[in-house]
Amino acid sequence: MVRRGLRVEKIIGYRFPGIIRAVFRTGAGRTRCVVECEVPGCEGMLHIFNPDQLRAAPKKMPGARAGRKSREGTPTQSDPGR
Repeated sequence: MVRRGLRVEKIIGYRFPGIIRAVFRTGAGRTRCVVECEVPGCEGMLHIFNPDQLRAAPKKMPGARAGRKSREGTPTQSDPGR
């Protein structure tokens, strides 16, 4: 189920995590979702998707940044090889 305010991510292809800002029907009666991107550098960009291209995104963990080093410069659990 899609609804305004739901945090989503695109299922396949290029990465597009964001928040659904609008849900509407086309002239042919098909549902579409306007998603506002949350990726730094592209934040605020809007894209229209079919609902079957999206899934609910996992909730963000406060302070968690996968694949990044901690502030002390030591590897995080998600980045053990660096």
